[in-house]
Amino acid sequence: MINKDGCNVFVVIVKGTFRLDPGGKLLVSDRQQAIAFVEEYCGDPETSNVRIPSDLIDYKPGADVIISESAEWRKGQGPFGRKIALEIGPLRKTKRVFAEWIFGPTRRDHKPRSRYAGTYDQDWIKSRMPLLPADFDDRYNLVAPPDQVVTDYLKGDEHVKLTGLYPEGTVEFDLPGCAVVVAGNVMSRYFTEVANLDTLIIWPDSPKVSLVWRYPIRCRKIAEVCNVYVDLVRRQKATEIFGKP
Repeated sequence: MINKDGCNVFVVIVKGTFRLDPGGKLLVSDRQQAIAFVEEYCGDPETSNVRIPSDLIDYKPGADVIISESAEWRKGQGPFGRKIALEIGPLRKTKRVFAEWIFGPTRRDHKPRSRYAGTYDQDWIKSRMPLLPADFDDRYNLVAPPDQVVTDYLKGDEHVKLTGLYPEGTVEFDLPGCAVVVAGNVMSRYFTEVANLDTLIIWPDSPKVSLVWRYPIRCRKIAEVCNVYVDLVRRQKATEIFGKP
């Protein structure tokens, strides 16, 4: 990809989907949610809500926590009229949901997200196009409502409590405690780093989550990046070796 400064970046994106077993533990799901190359909408892309956000982003200045909207809800089902409570780490949100789903991704053209897109005027056309505007703000890449953004990223072992979303009532679990380690080299300069866990998607049809880790590798040319490896490790191991997440 090309970042907001016009520099090449090789972006490692890892997406893992986990299901809740009867014992209350998240296990790797047999059906993995694919990396989303474009937004998926609930209906007409011109007017409907985003159901699944695009993963093709080079950097997020925080972590998105979203509850996806279900396609089944358009058939008259769903939690509308209920009070929904989302708790994860320090994040707390409780709202009664009526006609509009307010826990899902924000459209690119809706506020407050649209305020961070930058200025696309004649000056931009003359001096920067096709690069992003000089006043582009990385907060545009955050898709969750502002009260569902974790500013310091997710650690990966946070306790999650959901009330009112599923028919069975309150559901609680811990995130799987995983970290993604990225290793490789750029022009024979070797690196090993821990990727940022910057997206948590909670699926509404059954207790299941998808986590997205991201690590941008900066380079002059993509061909300079070689031998990139990704490993999923226990968070505790990553903390012991790298001091993070």
